[in-house]
Formats: sequence, structure tokens, C-alpha cells
Amino acid sequence: MSLNGTSSDRVLLVFGVGSGIGSAVASLLVIKHFHKVALIARSEKNLQESKDTIEAAARSYNIDVEIRTWAADVTDLKTLKPILSEVEKFGELECVFYNAARVRPSPFFEETIEEIRYDFEVSTRLFSQVT
Repeated sequence: MSLNGTSSDRVLLVFGVGSGIGSAVASLLVIKHFHKVALIARSEKNLQESKDTIEAAARSYNIDVEIRTWAADVTDLKTLKPILSEVEKFGELECVFYNAARVRPSPFFEETIEEIRYDFEVSTRLFSQVT
């Protein structure tokens, strides 16, 4: 199905939504196609701000959007699996935007192995172990 502005009851799932790229991409996809959005992020604050941003974008184009949010760390599979089951009940999943990342400043060569491992898991572990 093309992103041609037609209405869709299929779900857009965004992992790692925040005030930057996640909200901007989700807003654009709502304007172009999706009217059901599932948002997952670690921070309740980011979830609410992103939801508000996406709803405002939809309103500016007179689009009705249904947004559901879940707070979760993508590396916590025990928490994530039931959330994905809830997303599945929300509607047919058509698109996943994986934007999860841990962004923080750190001096070069001063990361611990544990920190490097965690960053790697945020980027890769989810889809290899959720199934």
C-alpha cells in the first residue's frame, strides 16, 4: 500500500519515540497514511510529549488519529512481550519504525564493556529474541 494520503486502520508502531526524529517521522506518517499509532519509549514524559506533537500535526490536517502509548525499555523482554501482544490487539501492524537508542555524552575510550553491551542490545537484541 502506498503512502498516498489515504486513510488506514493499520497500525504504525514506533519504538524509541522522543521529541526529535521519532515524533517528526510519526507525525509525517500520520499526515500521509496512518491513523492508528502505537508508541513505545522508556520515558512517560517523552511518550506524552510525542503523543501531543503527533495529535497536533494530525489536527492541523483535520485528521483523526488514535494513539496508544507504553513505557518500556526495549532490552527488558519480560515487559516488552506483553506490550507487543497489546499492540497486536490494537490493529493490524503495517509499519515498524525502530528509533530506540541511548543517547548520552561519554568521553572516548572510557565506556565500560557493560555500557557497550547495553548499547548494542538496544540496537540489536529486540528482534532476535522477541519471537
